[in-house]
Amino acid sequence: MVKIIFLGSAGSTEVLSKGELSAGGIILQFEGIQFHLDPGPGALKSTHQMGVNPKQTTVFLASSSDITKCHDLSLMIDLMTYSGTQRRGLLISSPSVVKGDRFGDVSLKIAQRDHLDKLVVLDSNNKVGISLCEVHPIKLDADDPQAIGFKLFFPNFVLSYVPKTNYTEELASSLEGSDMIILDIFSYTKDPKIKALDLIGVQNILEHVKPKLCILNGFGMDLLKADPIMVCRNLATSTMVQCVAAKKGLVLNSNAIKTINPIKGF
Repeated sequence: MVKIIFLGSAGSTEVLSKGELSAGGIILQFEGIQFHLDPGPGALKSTHQMGVNPKQTTVFLASSSDITKCHDLSLMIDLMTYSGTQRRGLLISSPSVVKGDRFGDVSLKIAQRDHLDKLVVLDSNNKVGISLCEVHPIKLDADDPQAIGFKLFFPNFVLSYVPKTNYTEELASSLEGSDMIILDIFSYTKDPKIKALDLIGVQNILEHVKPKLCILNGFGMDLLKADPIMVCRNLATSTMVQCVAAKKGLVLNSNAIKTINPIKGF
């Protein structure tokens, strides 16, 4: 069983500034392994609030250099490694997080990078195995040109995570076979200035993939005003896919999905 714990659903600093939502990322727990996906602002506080021990994390996944996705990455690695006194843990990330984004900014501090036991930079041509889980990158069309999503293959369960990105047919195809999809939906209607999913983009993905469950996450102000719960209800009606709006404190597990897609991981 895979346990999934949401530590926040904010998709922008504007949303964070209102104090309504946080952006601590997502915790995955499987077979004694604790993953922390995209530890953004407030990750440490949110783990404590949810009863999650951040020192038990052994794998971090960082999708992009977006400040809402990796702001607390170095802090959480420092905690996991007891400030470097115990060299341990694995970071799986996009190239921009460790090599610098298009502005030359590096999200991961050198000291914390050296505390890690292993660092894997994913691009479209590689993948990594962790115990009984295999992690594949998902190609995106994002403001960070090196940003990636993650497709995690667990035994009898496939979870895909898609951060902020434009909709493309290639993206929809790469999500095929997913039992559960976590999608960042930034706005209700398309903003041509921002590379992000809107309602139509999410609907296209769900109609193509037909996952057992979709979790909407990473909300911008426009989507919040539209009410994520109502958006989920409308999507469920139009696509016949069960949709849930993420929030801090939402806990799910893979056993909640009663039927499994015929396409499996490995």
